Amino acid sequence: MSKRIVHWLLVCLSLLAAAPALAQGHFEQYPAFASTFVAPRNVTVWLPDGYDPKTPLPVVYMQDNQQLWDATKTWNGEAWGVAETMTRLIKAGKVPPAIIVGIDNGVSLRGREYLPQKIYDRLPADVRARTAAGWGGEPLSDPYLKFLVTELKPFIDSHYATQSDAAHTFVMGSSMGGLISFYAQAEYPQVFGGSASLSMHWLLENPAAIPDVKGHAPEVIKAFGDYLATSSLTTRGHVYVDQGSATLDANYRPYSLRFETLMKGRGWVEGEHFSSQIFPGQDHSEKSWASRLDVALEFLLSQHVVASGSLITLPQVTSKFVQARDVHVWLPDGYDPDDAQTYKVIYMMDGQNLFEPSPWSHADWGVAETLPGLIASGKVPPAIVVGVDNIDARTAEYDPQKIYDLLPPDYQARARDFANGSAPNSDNFLKFLVTELKPAIDAAYRTQTGPGSTSIIGSSSGGHIALYAQGEYPGVFGASASLSMPWLMADPARDEAGIRADTAVLTTAYRMWLQGTGMKPGRNRIYTDQGTVGLDALFTPYEQSEVAMFRAKGWTDANFAAPVYDGAEHSETFWRQRVAVPLEFVLNRPAGP
Repeated sequence: MSKRIVHWLLVCLSLLAAAPALAQGHFEQYPAFASTFVAPRNVTVWLPDGYDPKTPLPVVYMQDNQQLWDATKTWNGEAWGVAETMTRLIKAGKVPPAIIVGIDNGVSLRGREYLPQKIYDRLPADVRARTAAGWGGEPLSDPYLKFLVTELKPFIDSHYATQSDAAHTFVMGSSMGGLISFYAQAEYPQVFGGSASLSMHWLLENPAAIPDVKGHAPEVIKAFGDYLATSSLTTRGHVYVDQGSATLDANYRPYSLRFETLMKGRGWVEGEHFSSQIFPGQDHSEKSWASRLDVALEFLLSQHVVASGSLITLPQVTSKFVQARDVHVWLPDGYDPDDAQTYKVIYMMDGQNLFEPSPWSHADWGVAETLPGLIASGKVPPAIVVGVDNIDARTAEYDPQKIYDLLPPDYQARARDFANGSAPNSDNFLKFLVTELKPAIDAAYRTQTGPGSTSIIGSSSGGHIALYAQGEYPGVFGASASLSMPWLMADPARDEAGIRADTAVLTTAYRMWLQGTGMKPGRNRIYTDQGTVGLDALFTPYEQSEVAMFRAKGWTDANFAAPVYDGAEHSETFWRQRVAVPLEFVLNRPAGP
């Protein structure tokens, strides 16, 4: 054998040895990837089997690239086994094909690059000093995220077929890498739609330097809370955190428990958008992370699109009847103004809380998440949503005027007190909806204009106006849905005699009003619901009485739904959990007279 052949054999063998010893997918390496923000580092791009440059895929950015792929090349002989797990999940149909981008840590600078700057800044001074000393200096996380967002991600998006929006871009890591992953999403929610943090290193610093590990939790989570209060992270995204119960992970539960409470207070509900898991017996190691990697990947990649469709805001729409306000028009994916297809339309109240979090509950309705899922699964036809903002005089605009007119004077006075001294202005609000806004929407978009294709939805007092709109204009709105419907218009009575009296006068007023409307069972459909906790619990006697009255007037289950959601409270957090139900109800109106 010639020396030249031997030389080439050795070269080939060395190249094979340099690549991860894995058969699944395809690897592309970018050694010493340059940056103006951080030191050069290796980047690995993993492409799934069957990768097609014409088919865009989601992307997961993962920290600690050195430990992700090949256990024969890691410092401790352990690895995450990302390629094997991804390949298995894709073949099983549990996640869609996706691209994984592994980013080397900064070795000696790892702790500083992964330590969240703005959370660190909110720690007590002595804890900051101890943390900086433990990692050899102040945090470098903000420059690291600039590298990720402004240098690496644009490169990946320009060289590979990626779904580059936040809905399909995720970030993941473990330990300190979990910290920087969560921080990346919180700092750039418009870039990263979800994060997964395995064995999140809540301690922030070297645990050996902490005098009281468990007593350290309140000040750390307070720093998290103070930071989140200033960040733009919303419940539209997806957050996963987990921990084991052995070795270093055994110290984490006081922190994660407080974090769960913090997130719940900000509107995050355990489920599709937030998950905090405990894996008993697992420790702080790549071996443990590899064993549960599928859980985190499925959480991120099996999610429905975070928010799809197109949202158009019409600023300060004027009216001769009511005060100007913003109107938001959501168009489903595939909407084409030049196409012949037409769409059903849902008018929704409190438009500012449909797509962006309410300042009160820190949650939104999740309409741009739930409706696309219903459309994609064939449960409802494609539809347009028109979100109409409320104004300061919300109660006056939403209280049904003709029902108010049928109430006794003493209850009317209580209703005005509840509305800050104002009598209802709902008839003018409905004139705005019916004679100004709807014609403008029908002229601008490809809508189905009849009552069988036009519905209206609201919650709380917005539920009042939704039902009232259908009753006043049954030839315009063929269906209405009222979530957490109050029925009452004044502060609810607390004593039994007062509740009975209020129930009687309200039921009488609604009955008289209903008799004068043109609503008919079959041609029109009504949905009303309530929870059982907090404010919703006070509505129960009114809901029961009104439902019985509608039943007596011939409204059956086919055209009148009144579910009760046990444990649900009066907020966007809970409305988003069940918004699919009224959406299906109003959009699947059966053919009728």
